Amino acid sequence: MTFSEAYEEWHPEKLRVVKMTTMAAYDLAYRTHLRPAFGSADVDCIRRRDMQRWAYAKLDAGLAVKTVRDLLAVLKMVLRWVAEEYEIPVDASWRMEWPTNNIYDGGGVRRYSVAEVTRIIAEVQAHPSPPRLGIMLALLTGMRIGELCALRFSDIDWQTGTLKVCRTVSRIYVVNRNGTAGGRTRLVINPPKTRSSRREIPLMREVVPLLRRYAKAAAPDSYVLTLTDRPRDPRAYRDTYRRFILRRVGLSRCLNFHCLRHTFATTLIEAKVDVKTVSTILGHRDVSTTLNVYVHPSGDTCRAAINTALRRIVRQTKTSRYDK
Repeated sequence: MTFSEAYEEWHPEKLRVVKMTTMAAYDLAYRTHLRPAFGSADVDCIRRRDMQRWAYAKLDAGLAVKTVRDLLAVLKMVLRWVAEEYEIPVDASWRMEWPTNNIYDGGGVRRYSVAEVTRIIAEVQAHPSPPRLGIMLALLTGMRIGELCALRFSDIDWQTGTLKVCRTVSRIYVVNRNGTAGGRTRLVINPPKTRSSRREIPLMREVVPLLRRYAKAAAPDSYVLTLTDRPRDPRAYRDTYRRFILRRVGLSRCLNFHCLRHTFATTLIEAKVDVKTVSTILGHRDVSTTLNVYVHPSGDTCRAAINTALRRIVRQTKTSRYDK
């Protein structure tokens, strides 16, 4: 049995126990990376050394370690299923060796500077529109792009000045009736992936008047970014965002949309907001995620910590020596 044959049989079984958006991610991994490399290979002939060479090639091509790990996780799920379902002697217990973090570290969290954020917000306030307002919301709430595209005016509590994140929009592969992935895609609206992603976020006072202006011109259940009953396509919205940053704001660089969320989080961390609060606002399931991604003390912070914590001990040592 080839890996492609195994995947096509595994697909409808897995679809019964995971969300469509998760299955769409598996399909994308398979179509883009796994099928070209292993589609025609017999499942009992796939060896660890093959995986290792392939993983290094993907890293050299610019993929992040986490991305390659996720791709291998899909491959392992299929191999393990085949081994149990057909009792084929497939070895999926191998462990990979990964480069040290300083080789493929991805350059850390990317964010906009304070000056760049100021220019973006100033342009939105000077020439507002629903799509531009969404960019400003991403900078001031840390919402993900799918959450923004799914935001309705009815999710906003005008009295408390908060908004609720209770759904997300994704574009996924269409799954055929026989369980295989089709070539078409469609928009789907789902609840957030985890319980912690369903959250309430306070709004800055400066944002509320802009939201109210558009809410008056739309039905309560209208989507904020379109003012209609149809959500914004995240893929198209990324293009809108890029044109706005480069052409309207005139910045020399355009980071990917998710970096607006990174900018929001790092700004709060630098302002000494406690990590638990930041984690709750971002919708992280575990505070360790926030710590690992965003909390990286700078050299000045480390120097100040050492000077503050150890100065008293050094002074006491000097005093004791002089007393003798």
